[in-house]
Amino acid sequence: MSFNPVVLKIFLLVQLLCTGLSLLAAGPAAPYFLRTDYAEEPLGITNQNPVFSWLMRDDDRAERQTAYEILVSSSIEKLNSDRGDIWSTGWVPSGQSFGVQYKGKPIEGKSTYYWKVRLKDKDGNVSPYSSMATFETGLLTAKDWKAKWIYIEDHLIRPFFDPATVNYKDSSVHPLYDKKNWSGNTWLNLVEGKLLRKEFQVADKEIKRARVFVANLGYYELRINGRKVGDHVLDPGFTDCSQRVLSVTYDVKGLLREGSNAIGVMLSNGRLMNCKDGFRLELEVEYTDGEKYLLLSNESWKGTLDAPFKSVINWGISKELYDATKELPGWDKPGFNERNWNGVKVKQLDLNINAQLEPIRIVETIEPVQLIKISDSIYRYNMGQNFSGWASIKVKGPRGKIIKVQYSDSKDRLMDFNQEDTYMLKGEGMETFQPRFTYHGFQWVTLIGYPGVPDISTIKGCVVHTDLRKTGSFSCSDSLLNRLYNNNI
Repeated sequence: MSFNPVVLKIFLLVQLLCTGLSLLAAGPAAPYFLRTDYAEEPLGITNQNPVFSWLMRDDDRAERQTAYEILVSSSIEKLNSDRGDIWSTGWVPSGQSFGVQYKGKPIEGKSTYYWKVRLKDKDGNVSPYSSMATFETGLLTAKDWKAKWIYIEDHLIRPFFDPATVNYKDSSVHPLYDKKNWSGNTWLNLVEGKLLRKEFQVADKEIKRARVFVANLGYYELRINGRKVGDHVLDPGFTDCSQRVLSVTYDVKGLLREGSNAIGVMLSNGRLMNCKDGFRLELEVEYTDGEKYLLLSNESWKGTLDAPFKSVINWGISKELYDATKELPGWDKPGFNERNWNGVKVKQLDLNINAQLEPIRIVETIEPVQLIKISDSIYRYNMGQNFSGWASIKVKGPRGKIIKVQYSDSKDRLMDFNQEDTYMLKGEGMETFQPRFTYHGFQWVTLIGYPGVPDISTIKGCVVHTDLRKTGSFSCSDSLLNRLYNNNI
């Protein structure tokens, strides 16, 4: 069988035209990368007029958005039915797709909202609606908080390590712990660690949602039933605590259990000396039958100064000391004997409270590239690059043994800017230590007083910074420029 070449060309041309016309008729694809207040599915926002952003997807060159329509609904069902009962913009002639401010009905605190968007391209073709995005509000203003500011009063200055457990004779390894130095400036600069706890009951029925809202003047770690809540570190973010503090919202549904539960809080100071002595918490449990349970920080909480940690992070000094022999097993679980714990104090604070959206996390771990033996008790690690964070140490040794971890930018200096962590072993097999309430800038890590001989796997570097999602990348033929780029993101 033979084909007429002219007929075949006409047939192919018609096919191409039909394909092109069908593509034109299809219009732009659905918008994507939806963000509320520049965050993905944020929890606990306090902005009563949040802003919405999205990206346009279209394969045509020089395509652009000419109009948009946003729907915000109070339920998934309403949004799926294209009912924007909270806000329906109608078609807005605009190319704006970044930072579009909400102008709908007043939003309520501790609520979930659902939204989507569609757009028109330069030819007026309408895209499908985007996939659904959500955002949750927290406690919108300081007046919405029902919890009280609580703190533990402390007028004592005392040594952290028990003098009976310290080997003073080894002054070349532990000069900091000589008896003469108990009242030295190093100790006075370090802030007493504090612990808070509260037990509560969860009903025997299905939980729909459980959220914890926390505001604190310094750093803290929140724990429920013996487990750390979330994967944040160094909560909350840095502010001038005389004017404003940041609140953090956690989803804790998976940590609760029927019957007795317990909240535990480890407290430290913040970056400024006035960032202390003020903790506020609200736990709201919502059941599927509509009932709600509310737990508030108040005078009924218990606290102690007998914490195993002590830390400081201030301009020119960053240290943390941890005495594992002072750990209190089960302090953050129900049933703990808190007879020797004290009541807490309540205070009035007039502060603005705003949501922290993007948390700080351990975003990467780095293996050392070099291990150098300085002496039988001093070893240095080259991490291969400079970064902010800390070292995580694996160690096994006798109870009461003290090791120091010093940080510096230079191979020629053991320590820069008083950057040092100290750990006292509890002597119960392999132990892991890393600081909670301070951080360092470094490339070199020095271990002093390590029991035995460490190897290259004894430590790892934890890179710590605000966990912002990467939206672009850069690379070139120059390895130095690539390294500078990677170090700065």
